[in-house]
Amino acid sequence: QAGVLVVAVDYRNFPGAYIHDMVEDIDHAVGWVLANAVSYGGDRKQLMLVGQSAGAHLVAQALLQRACGTCQGAVSSSNWSPEDIKGFVGVSGPYDLVALQEHLKARGFHPFLHRLCAGGHSDLARLSPTRMISKAKPAVPQLPPFHLFTGEDDKSVPPALSVAFGAALRAAGATRATVEIRPKLLHAEAVVEDPFTGGDLQPELLLTRLLGETTGRARLAALPPPPYSLVPGLLARISKRLMPF
Repeated sequence: QAGVLVVAVDYRNFPGAYIHDMVEDIDHAVGWVLANAVSYGGDRKQLMLVGQSAGAHLVAQALLQRACGTCQGAVSSSNWSPEDIKGFVGVSGPYDLVALQEHLKARGFHPFLHRLCAGGHSDLARLSPTRMISKAKPAVPQLPPFHLFTGEDDKSVPPALSVAFGAALRAAGATRATVEIRPKLLHAEAVVEDPFTGGDLQPELLLTRLLGETTGRARLAALPPPPYSLVPGLLARISKRLMPF
């Protein structure tokens, strides 16, 4: 309806794969989309990447690793460059597994993130874009614009982690990194509660960055409203109050 082709990408999950395997899946998926977009009516020069929560973290890590690999002349079976990407929208991503592990521990969760890493605790920092970026400064000019979107009331991944990643990107020389903290928004609200109740937060985030603010807003305004909410409003409000994330 908005005239945009969407490719929904999945990746292997733990315990069938570790985080570095998931990043590899994202990397191969981006290469496939770039190679095949035209055959599906897409424009490979207009590719936006978006991920939510773990997906945001994995996409950011894939972009950084790809940029670093390109700088070092690495050869990969998935042939693409971060310069092929128009932009990245990360929604409620952690970007720092060390800090996230400490946050979850403070909330009463037994530490578990290191179990998702092949190298255990030693891999948490290596697989954290916030901590990786300072060592990847030569690769920063290749990165597309980063827009880090998060919710003020996110209990799972505090907005401070998006703020820290944005600051780390800018400190490394990334001039096109922005952070947006939406008031009263929970961790999964952009992808669960909002669309379930007839919202359009995801199209808003994507269209305004893919097409530009003016054209994106016009395209949003032209979209027909959803015929009805997927769940009753009262139930959605109760669920939001009970949501542990």
